[in-house]
Amino acid sequence: MKQTLHRHSTTVPDVAVTVQSLPAELLCEIFMEALDASAVALFNIMLFLWAFGHVCSRWRTIALSTPQLWQDIHIRGSQFRSTTKDRLTRMAFLEEWIARSGECPLFVNLELGRRIHREVVDLVTAQSPRWVEAEICSNLVHRGDMEGIRGNIPALRVLTIYMERMDFRELDIRRPTTMISRCFQIAPRLIRVHTNYAIFHFLPMPTDNLLELSFNVCFNLEIYELLRPCAAHLVKAWLDARLPFTWTNDTTPADAPRLLLPALELLSFCTDGKFIDMLTVPQLKTLNISAFMPNNVPDATPTPVPFGSSLNSFLSRSKCPLTHLTINVATISSSELVNAFSALPLLEHLLLNDLHGLDSSFFVSITHTPGKTAPLLPRLEFFRFSHRFLEIHANFSPDPVLDFLESRLHSVDSPNQNPRLRMVQLTLPRESVPVSSPQSLRFEALRASTSFKVIVFWSPQ
Repeated sequence: MKQTLHRHSTTVPDVAVTVQSLPAELLCEIFMEALDASAVALFNIMLFLWAFGHVCSRWRTIALSTPQLWQDIHIRGSQFRSTTKDRLTRMAFLEEWIARSGECPLFVNLELGRRIHREVVDLVTAQSPRWVEAEICSNLVHRGDMEGIRGNIPALRVLTIYMERMDFRELDIRRPTTMISRCFQIAPRLIRVHTNYAIFHFLPMPTDNLLELSFNVCFNLEIYELLRPCAAHLVKAWLDARLPFTWTNDTTPADAPRLLLPALELLSFCTDGKFIDMLTVPQLKTLNISAFMPNNVPDATPTPVPFGSSLNSFLSRSKCPLTHLTINVATISSSELVNAFSALPLLEHLLLNDLHGLDSSFFVSITHTPGKTAPLLPRLEFFRFSHRFLEIHANFSPDPVLDFLESRLHSVDSPNQNPRLRMVQLTLPRESVPVSSPQSLRFEALRASTSFKVIVFWSPQ
């Protein structure tokens, strides 16, 4: 045994010496890559110090003297609801963490409860001039302990505000300055805002540089007014209302000018067609539509709303170079969808999920017939189609789907022509394609093809 160990020890390099010989800059990069969310959470600081500071004195010196390793501050209010002695110890950890960050920009995550101690918030908000990203979670509308950051966040670029279990009875419009959202009213470098329903009615956003906007609302009342100030330069927008679009009391469709969003490239929303009736987006490249209303019955199927006419009008008006389109749970006919595709010659990614009013004739229109005019969607590379709802199974036939897929096997005769289909994902009703039927054998042959990948999921009867 000793001879074996000696023989291996002479052939294996000394790993410890190799690691110790790494320059400090490279070790810092390794440390930063090694940090995960659990290590960055503030009161895993002991784990943090143990992991990097207790290997050797050199590692400890490097870890404690590298401000970039201390840029993330994650505060959970529940961590301070302990004994006075334990709370003071945690406060000392927080002070040390902030001191170690030096003058580096800070990425702050504050989960503020009702009983978090004021000195904890004060310690973090005192560093607000260094904040570049802030994520605030609170269940209180009014927070006097956040007032210190108002007008004192010159470097903030990304803001996320999430109101958890908000009680509207706590809202006091006579105290607007203490609303948590008002604390971020002056943020000259802000380019991204993400928030949920409770905030948007009370957040007067700085819109001079805003490029990305994401919000969830339960009351679809002010979308038009909220988009208008940043319409000229907004690049990405995610809007989730899940209620029919309505106008505010002082604005009606008759007197409201249509919004031109000249820089918008990504639009994702969940509401009805009236929303895009008010928009013109000439540079749009990605459009995600969910045109359904949630039911009040738990686990019930969402109720789709008509969308075909609004979609066609929007595409005709915008003339956008759309490359990615997703439509979820909407009511749209095959003819309306085909008309939409005629305006989308650049479309590469298409996802259609559980559309009502759509039948198999849709596939006939996008099937390529050699020697005839070019098919719709000539640049289509990725296609996902889901047809799961039992109430629409009666209108479904698999043969046009198979014809479409087989036609795309030979739709490109030269590498210089348009790219062929690369991947197809289908979710189809099992009863439409019985096992061992001719259609089932055709699907199997397609799945074995090397031209493109076909994945088929069968929904239950």
